[in-house]
Amino acid sequence: ITVAQRNDQNAQKMREVASELGLPLSDVNALTIPRSDDVHPTNAGYISMKDSMVSQMPVSTIETMNCRVQAALLYIGLFCRAPESGGLAYWTGELAAGRLSFDSGSCANVMLAVPAVQLLYPSSMSNQAFIAALYVNVFGRQPDTDGLNYWLGVLNEYGNRGKVLSTMLDIGFNYKEYSNTNPLGLTSQILMHNRLAVGMAYGYIFNKSAVDTPYPYGILAGVT
Repeated sequence: ITVAQRNDQNAQKMREVASELGLPLSDVNALTIPRSDDVHPTNAGYISMKDSMVSQMPVSTIETMNCRVQAALLYIGLFCRAPESGGLAYWTGELAAGRLSFDSGSCANVMLAVPAVQLLYPSSMSNQAFIAALYVNVFGRQPDTDGLNYWLGVLNEYGNRGKVLSTMLDIGFNYKEYSNTNPLGLTSQILMHNRLAVGMAYGYIFNKSAVDTPYPYGILAGVT
């Protein structure tokens, strides 16, 4: 039989197993998915599959997933290291419960106030040194003059270091959505997504409890 026929058989078996066990099934094989070779979806096809699966998830599950991503991004932005399972679970819980917020910067500010973190980012640290440190973690490169001055202006406007970190992470992670096409920005976005994937694997999928070593010695060191 052809590969496509075998895929159809596998899909049917999945339907039968889901029915027997009473489990929810996102039946993406039932979708009309654009395919490039009659087997593998195109990019548009993968997006359709993602939308189908997300549409069937409980809202609480999606919100928790988003909070977990936000917590992991804060680890990357502050320390450029993968989050350990306990820390990731704690900060995810604080965000999911609404006690802290990513967008307002309150979660980042509470993290910055932790005594161990104060050793890295003391209150006496200049705004310029603070922005330069975050720039390397978030964008993966030393700040250029324009970039440094821009974020210094944002920090002076907000007067809120946590808010600036969250804004940097949001723009870096969603760079394309801001309709920007600078090659450096696109490269930074790819780097951040890849660091997040490795960080989430470490702290959530593999549930590692050991604290990762900060860059350039930890597991994120090999991520490009």
